[in-house]
Amino acid sequence: YISVTGVQTCALPISQASQEAVKEMSNSMFGINADKRSRYFDPLIAEAITVTGQLMNRTTMHILEKMGYPVIYGDTDSIFTYMDSDVEMKKVTEELNNKLSKYLTKRYAVQGDIILLEYEKKFRKFLMLDKKRYSGHMTMIDDKKVDNLLSKGTENVRKNTIEYSRQKVDECLRLITKKDKDAKYMKNWVKKIKAEILTEEIAPEDLAI
Repeated sequence: YISVTGVQTCALPISQASQEAVKEMSNSMFGINADKRSRYFDPLIAEAITVTGQLMNRTTMHILEKMGYPVIYGDTDSIFTYMDSDVEMKKVTEELNNKLSKYLTKRYAVQGDIILLEYEKKFRKFLMLDKKRYSGHMTMIDDKKVDNLLSKGTENVRKNTIEYSRQKVDECLRLITKKDKDAKYMKNWVKKIKAEILTEEIAPEDLAI
């Protein structure tokens, strides 16, 4: 599974560091506009920012689906779809950006800055649990090979999860996504966890938040 994502606000390629700087400043500006205690508080601007983000995301998802590629998930500034190869993904990303640019120019008369998408992450195996809750075996990020478990919103990365649960959920996700264990294996694994909880002594610090 492959993720297409991007927050590039310039017609020309810019460095990852520059993108991060722009993103941080943009987020800070949104926070100031949305904070009632700020002298720059303006709910109309704050709402316009979030609505524009939603519009861009849905528009991009619609274009991608019209190109024949199903969207697994899309939220905020990213879209998840699947492809057969990196070559195909890069071609699709280029075509998607061209179609998006033409649409924005025609619909909103945008002349300069265009939001461009970039091929950012690739997952070999991916679990979509719920909105903003997913985990997968990531094999590439920013054109660099990696071998990581990336989790968002799941109990193994949440701060309000007890240590014992965090460790077991992390182990569970790794067994499924990285080691490709089947349903039979996982059922037996869950039975062992149950037996461990009922029969063995668990350290108090592993049960505290």
